[in-house]
Amino acid sequence: MKVKNGSGQTVPWNANAIKREAAQTGNTSIVTAECDNGDEVTIAQHTSGCWDISVNENPEDEYTEEQADQAVARFMTLCQRNNAARR
Repeated sequence: MKVKNGSGQTVPWNANAIKREAAQTGNTSIVTAECDNGDEVTIAQHTSGCWDISVNENPEDEYTEEQADQAVARFMTLCQRNNAARR
């Protein structure tokens, strides 16, 4: 699995690094995981403060600004689940 920001730079597989990069204050405000099965899981914080998670561009979950840690945990869970799944 490859985890990258919107500029294609690698993001460490670590909740704090993912949250920092996907936040509005991050370099690109988006993190995408390219899973081994071909799925893409994305997390981003919007200017409204809400966090969105999608799988293959299909909305999965939305979290409030205060739920940032929960959003990142869900993103990581979805990455692990999709990375292990075989098509």
